[in-house]
Amino acid sequence: MVSSFIEIEDRNFGMFRYIQLVNKDLKKEQAALDKVQSDVREFTEMNREAHEAKKKAMERRQRDAQRYEHHARAACPSHR
Repeated sequence: MVSSFIEIEDRNFGMFRYIQLVNKDLKKEQAALDKVQSDVREFTEMNREAHEAKKKAMERRQRDAQRYEHHARAACPSHR
């Protein structure tokens, strides 16, 4: 009876150690996932900022082109 109790305790301890190792691996994987999610958020924000900068630059170019066209027409009487 004592030997079967010891065998059961040994198995329980073995299971406990296995669960500890699995939990340790899960924590490492969760940390890696957290890092990836953080990188994705950072990339998304950078992409949004780049898109906004490109949009503003295109709007500025369009305004500049309109101003240039207006000044060119004003300076050249034959285009009136």
